[in-house]
Amino acid sequence: MKQVKKRIKWTLFVAVSLPLCLLAIAIQFFNYKAINEQSIGHIEAIVQKEAAEITLEFDMLFQKAEQVAHLSSTTLMTHPTMNVVDIFELLKNNVQQKEIFGSCIAFEPFVFDPDLELFAPYVCEDKSKSPPFRFLDIAEDAYDYRDSDWYKKPTELKKPIWTKPYFDEGAGNILMSTYSVPLMSNKDKVWGVATIDIALDKISVISNSNNQLKGSSLIIVECSDGMIVSHPDSSHIMESTLADLTSHYPGLINESSNILSGKSGHFKSKKLGRKDLWIIYHPIPTADWVLLAVVDNSSVTTPMWKLMKNNALLLVLALAIMFLVVYFATTVVMRPTVPILAAIGKLSSGDFTARIHNTKGNN
Repeated sequence: MKQVKKRIKWTLFVAVSLPLCLLAIAIQFFNYKAINEQSIGHIEAIVQKEAAEITLEFDMLFQKAEQVAHLSSTTLMTHPTMNVVDIFELLKNNVQQKEIFGSCIAFEPFVFDPDLELFAPYVCEDKSKSPPFRFLDIAEDAYDYRDSDWYKKPTELKKPIWTKPYFDEGAGNILMSTYSVPLMSNKDKVWGVATIDIALDKISVISNSNNQLKGSSLIIVECSDGMIVSHPDSSHIMESTLADLTSHYPGLINESSNILSGKSGHFKSKKLGRKDLWIIYHPIPTADWVLLAVVDNSSVTTPMWKLMKNNALLLVLALAIMFLVVYFATTVVMRPTVPILAAIGKLSSGDFTARIHNTKGNN
């Protein structure tokens, strides 16, 4: 009879506990889906916020460069007879501004001096010198600037422009992007160009210093031709395009048109030999660039699994308590059957004098 009692007791226990276990598994599954979606949404929001903040930082930098260039233009047009010393002093003051690498005033042929065909005083940062500035005349010390985009385009279009990133060999001798403002006479005739240069290595420093996302990397791409302006691996800068990165990030193939058209968005990709990645892109409108934040999927899954682990521990604890409750409940339920089973045991052994006494309760 003891075996019968145990069998009934455990049958009751399993009948109650099994549905509880299945319910717990279902709860954990739906928790996983909900937490996974919340984690992805959370990391997307963080990356988009970071991308927007970094973009704003760049916009402020470019707007500052534009303001300095326009101020130089206004100064020169207000004082068209400035001498060489005054011009170099103006350019030095420009370069002393934070994040500005170089500044130039390039004149049309014979405008500055009837006996001098070309003249382009230039000042740039040079930390090897004290004070940290280098002074030169681009026309005399470097090259004929009339065919350079930074001079040719604003004089032809008669409006300010940002150049595509380029290596300024002979003058700045670094990778840079230049903002050029044409100097106009009252007759709408161009007589020179005022420029401000931004060094691309400073762009990389700014993007990396502002990056608060662990396990992520930031890439900046020039929108017109997809040239890499900033990359954690410096060998890609001005040597690779967005199309070259598709071999590393296959998901870029379908998103390239959106990225280069100045849109914002995000997508999931897989880097060869690595885990899934999230790529969030955000435009930098002032310079016609776009910022890409490449985030390792572990940034999404790590907090998710931590939360899942905590939830699982709480669920296991709750199940353990419920199992104890069910166990003692089945013991209480089985208690009234003890005299019945005892009497049945006596009857089955031939003792017909056995009696079943009344039990407490009505169950």
